[in-house]
Amino acid sequence: MGKNFKKVFGILFISLVVSLPVFIVNLFGAGCATACSDYNNANNYCKHADLQKLISQGGTCPECKLGGLCFYSLNNNHFSFVQNSDLTKAFLQTSDFTGMDLSAVKFIESKAQGTVFKNVRFNGSDMTDAEFNDADFTGATMNSLNLSGTKMMRTVFKDAKIFGCHGEGTNFENADFTNAFFDSTEAKREKGLRNAKFERAKLPGVKINKYYLYKANFKRATFTNGEINESLLEDADFSGANLSDTKILFCRAGDVKFNNANLRNVDFGGTSLFGADFSGANLRGAFFNGAIIKDPSGRIRISFEGADLRGAYFETYELPETSSNKTPKIFKNADVANAKFASKYKNYLKGQGVKNYDKIDWKN
Repeated sequence: MGKNFKKVFGILFISLVVSLPVFIVNLFGAGCATACSDYNNANNYCKHADLQKLISQGGTCPECKLGGLCFYSLNNNHFSFVQNSDLTKAFLQTSDFTGMDLSAVKFIESKAQGTVFKNVRFNGSDMTDAEFNDADFTGATMNSLNLSGTKMMRTVFKDAKIFGCHGEGTNFENADFTNAFFDSTEAKREKGLRNAKFERAKLPGVKINKYYLYKANFKRATFTNGEINESLLEDADFSGANLSDTKILFCRAGDVKFNNANLRNVDFGGTSLFGADFSGANLRGAFFNGAIIKDPSGRIRISFEGADLRGAYFETYELPETSSNKTPKIFKNADVANAKFASKYKNYLKGQGVKNYDKIDWKN
């Protein structure tokens, strides 16, 4: 009787030990151990296995399907086989992928809050509808990524290189792109770059469409030959930036700082600029036809003081036709040689204290 009891108790104890991990996994979410059990090399499918054991045995899992698993707080030593894998709906919070090559990995709908991707290489990875809030992509190289619907709020991209990426509805609110480099990247569709920091970033040829850039910081950034269309730029700061040959069309740019910026040949067509500060800016050849400088109350609030307006286009720019001692000197000390103005504004500009008034190219 005693021996049989011990035998039965032993079997029950062993069964409990074996089943307990499964119970815990089921209780707290499938895969929230350390990933991938029931590894099947025939179809490259990993499910609920002991990831550490797989690695210690020298196992690899090229193009693994790891969707829906949890990798909390693992470091890059655990991820030697992730390249080309499918991490759809995976939980990657606070994990560390530093220095890895994550090319062609699918992060679709994954959760990666607080995850570290420093100096990681992403080539052709798909991040559609994933969440990377508070993640760190410092020094990462991101090439041809799909960022549609991706959430990257408060994410760090310092010194990152971003090539040919695209996405609709990506949210970069409060993200930090300081000293990042962009090339042939396009972002569109009414999501946020609110308070995003692009200080000293390089963005040649970048296109931004229908974005919310309220209080975004582009100080000393290089944004040449690019486009910003139908976006809200209010209170954004482009002071000291280089935006030469860029189109800023049909935007709301109230109270934007463009002081001391290089704005040669920039097209501001259809953009509301009331309250904008262009003092000391290089605006040679800039195009202001169709731009709006009056606020909703009809007041003119804008400053071109000390700006270089040589050859700029103002033919259809709406200004007062007369000037008095009370008229704001919005063009004070601006160089207007060869600038194009409607002839009906001769008296107004004469009282503005501009440089090279006699060299203005008057248009009827």
